[in-house]
Amino acid sequence: MEFITVLVRFARRLRVQAISAGRWTLLPLVLLQARLISRSTIRSVSPLRSGLLGPKLAILCHFDRAGRLREDLRHYIAELNRGGFAVILASNSPRLDPAARAFLDRHCAGVILRRNVGFDFAAWKDALHAYDLPRAETSLLLLGNDSLYGPLRPLWASLAAADFSTADLWALTDSWQVRYHLQSYLLMAGPNILQSRAWREFWRRVHPLASKYWVIRRYEIGLSQAMLRAGFRLAALWPYTALLEGAASEPASSQEAADPLLAARQRQQGRIREAMARGRPLNPTSDLWRTLLARGFPFLKRELLRENPTAVADLWEWRAMLALEAELDPALILADLARSARNRAP
Repeated sequence: MEFITVLVRFARRLRVQAISAGRWTLLPLVLLQARLISRSTIRSVSPLRSGLLGPKLAILCHFDRAGRLREDLRHYIAELNRGGFAVILASNSPRLDPAARAFLDRHCAGVILRRNVGFDFAAWKDALHAYDLPRAETSLLLLGNDSLYGPLRPLWASLAAADFSTADLWALTDSWQVRYHLQSYLLMAGPNILQSRAWREFWRRVHPLASKYWVIRRYEIGLSQAMLRAGFRLAALWPYTALLEGAASEPASSQEAADPLLAARQRQQGRIREAMARGRPLNPTSDLWRTLLARGFPFLKRELLRENPTAVADLWEWRAMLALEAELDPALILADLARSARNRAP
């Protein structure tokens, strides 16, 4: 057996054994494993269709065990094309099925197949390195992943609101959990930041970590904090403070609700107000999903509907809200949930 493979497996065993000792004890082992496997993450790289490249570039991270491309993700890519973006797909899937390949050949400037290691940040880094991006003419780089359902509304109308004269790095939402950061399911970097040493140095330090916990802390939160330290300005199109103000403007009901569904809505509203009173940060894409949709947010988080990790009480209303305004057929979301959800009904 190859020596590096033996070391990778040894580091993996140590990591599993160290979990009970706490996450800080785990970090050195996660970094060791990442360095050992970083040499062999890419499986294949398609030739770059340079003629499709322009000043706006999007790199999307994708994963599906069967190599499928969800219908809403196809819509996402097509919307980016309509907004003038050249799209590169970095897939962590073991393969892509023929239908997905045919769609990507029509809509993408490049496709990378890579091992399912390092989550989205390692995939973005592989794409940037494999195609030598960004280029001198790149004025806008969008980094996204497939953790979303949507777009529910025309996407470019939302993205066009990002003004790079007022901020250098944009996201759809920001978060105050752990430390202030832009949520990385969709990031947009402008020309000032793309040409900076701080940006290049950050990506030089990205490794294919096997722990989602540490990817969030070192890379999602770490990117925002590194850019702030370098003097760059960060902004969100749906900022957390504005979402809280919107949630607070809804009248609080003191009446006891006999209907369990109405009671669930009251519990969620009370939970939000309690967090506001205590200064406890919420996850905007989960806890404030209703306020986001009411304010024109173009996505729903896939994790929210599949797992509801923060136990949102009023999530039962998502289909009714989408039926009122969204362009995306909720049946497409239900079809994906039928394949992927466990122990949850929509």
